[in-house]
Amino acid sequence: MAYSTMVSTYLDGPDAHLYQHDEWFPETNLKDWETRGRGLERPWALRVPPDGTGSPLFARLDPSSQIAYAGLLGGDLASVQRDQFLYYNALERLKIDFRDEVADEVVNNLRKMGVISAALPASKGGPPEPASPLPVRSVFNWLCKILAQIARVILRIVATIVSNLRRLGFENVAIDLSIPSGVSVELPVDLFHATDSRWAQLQRFLDQYIEGISNGLS
Repeated sequence: MAYSTMVSTYLDGPDAHLYQHDEWFPETNLKDWETRGRGLERPWALRVPPDGTGSPLFARLDPSSQIAYAGLLGGDLASVQRDQFLYYNALERLKIDFRDEVADEVVNNLRKMGVISAALPASKGGPPEPASPLPVRSVFNWLCKILAQIARVILRIVATIVSNLRRLGFENVAIDLSIPSGVSVELPVDLFHATDSRWAQLQRFLDQYIEGISNGLS
């Protein structure tokens, strides 16, 4: 995952107005992130979130905006978990074969996949400064720091889900703080047969989550 202040060329582009300073955005598929969040706030994505990040947002929204926010939460959760998947696999590769040459391979593979942070200088959140080869311990520590950033965003998204979607019938929303972090949500069967706005919000959340996962790399 990356923060907007880390990528000045992205901020200086024609869509610079879309991003707040120190706002998280995914490593890949930026267009999807941009489209689904247009005109909506993302308090869970800020590096320093405002007070009450997990407090109810939906209470002050009309039904159509509630549906849009449900989709935003689902899509963002998928994006951050996709980032986590990429970095966790890179970390596993080093754990299995802890050598400088493998650290080079890991970083180069992330760059080939178009992962933003892997192409940044170390001073702006990227991997250790170029060496031949890259020091494996430094790359390992860099990956751990990024996974920690991702876990923080997941926690904030889960807090927002609990505060805003529990009234829909979401039960036992839980987070597994392992590596990688996981999120589980129990849904009562009758919610799938609801005829009011609850079903529309749930459907948007699930659809955007599934679409976010299926998009893969941009």
